[in-house]
Amino acid sequence: MKKTLLPMLVMAAMLSFSLTIIASQERPEARQQDAPQLVSATIKQVDTAGSTVMVETPEKQQGTFTVDSMTKITVKGKKAKLSDLKEGQQVKIAFNKEGKALSIAA
Repeated sequence: MKKTLLPMLVMAAMLSFSLTIIASQERPEARQQDAPQLVSATIKQVDTAGSTVMVETPEKQQGTFTVDSMTKITVKGKKAKLSDLKEGQQVKIAFNKEGKALSIAA
């Protein structure tokens, strides 16, 4: 009985370890989908009450991004607030798949 129990325990431990390694590895596609997107655009509207900024790309695509306290906003390289952004400014926005602006550089 002891001769069978030890190999079974070793096999169970190896299987458990292998499954842990496989489960912890991310698929490259999943990491790519989670990566922030970057867009260059012109500000069309800033809504400080709603914490959003609407922009338009050179290709005439429009989008609205939410802004929160974690969004890093800079104007000419200096820290700024949403209210410092103005219609017509050229910006680069890094955003996630939910449409939240991670950073806005004007």
